[in-house]
Parts: sequence; C-alpha cells; structure tokens
Amino acid sequence: MDSIPTHVKKEVQEFFNTYKALERGHIWAKVTGWSDRVTAMQRIDDCRKRWFSVGLKFEEAADREEALQLRVAELEARELTILARLDALEGGSKKKGK
Repeated sequence: MDSIPTHVKKEVQEFFNTYKALERGHIWAKVTGWSDRVTAMQRIDDCRKRWFSVGLKFEEAADREEALQLRVAELEARELTILARLDALEGGSKKKGK
C-alpha cells in the first residue's frame, strides 16, 4: 500500500463516500484505513455473504413495500371513481324520483 500515492487513496475514499451517499435510503460508507490485498479480498467476500444472507432480503422487502404502496394508491383512485359514479347515479335517481 505504500506504493499508492496519498492523493489516489483520498480519491478512492471520496468516491466511496460520495457514491454511497447518492444511493436510496440511509446507506453510507466510511473508509477507516487501508489493508493488503488478501485482507481486502476477505472483507469483500464477508460483505457478499452478509449481503446475500441479510441485505438482499431487506432490498426485496423494500421493493415489495413500494409495489404495495403503488397498488394501494391505485385502489384508492378506483374507490374515488366508484364513489363518484355512485354519487352521480344517486343524484340521477333523486331527480327522477321527484
């Protein structure tokens, strides 16, 4: 790691801080230091395992929640349309009954 210029390390650190900040939700990253390649690959592997055991489930749940919210909005819009039609029909019936 000594062969990598300090400026390049700072650029990498800023990249990770920025791209995580732009993602949906409360996702963040913090570079706390630099390690050798073997340690880095082990940490990446550990993160992948965690992601597939936990993180992916949270993302799927968030996607399902978003889909359900859209469906609820659609159903609410249909309900308003039906209520408006009922009001129109009832108004028409009252006029005919007079």
